[in-house]
Amino acid sequence: MDISKINSSVLRGLIKLTEKRDTLLKQLQEVDDAIAKVYGGAESAAGRRGKSIGAASKGIRRGKRGALKEKILTALKAAGDKGVAVKELSAKLGVKNQNVHVWFSSTGKKLGTIQRIGEGRYRLKAGA
Repeated sequence: MDISKINSSVLRGLIKLTEKRDTLLKQLQEVDDAIAKVYGGAESAAGRRGKSIGAASKGIRRGKRGALKEKILTALKAAGDKGVAVKELSAKLGVKNQNVHVWFSSTGKKLGTIQRIGEGRYRLKAGA
């Protein structure tokens, strides 16, 4: 688009669309928080950060380094020998399933103390 062809009516249209997007993102965040409360009494990851979903392009603050590791290891200790499923763990922690799977296949694998006991199910190795 040639910037010299942008007039005030085009700008008004863009503003209107941006405002509509912001409203929809807020509504989506409210639904996301309601779903997260059903799964574990916690608000969604975006809600915990105090940012809207659309804030990704505005630089969302990240959590404390290693926080996910601590939470996952604590959950694995609590689960004992039966272990914990990724789906349950992600719902409890308010993290996407994919993020938990990636964590187990990268960081978790490097630790050497985690054992895969089934499809999408993990536990701590004995004595760990």
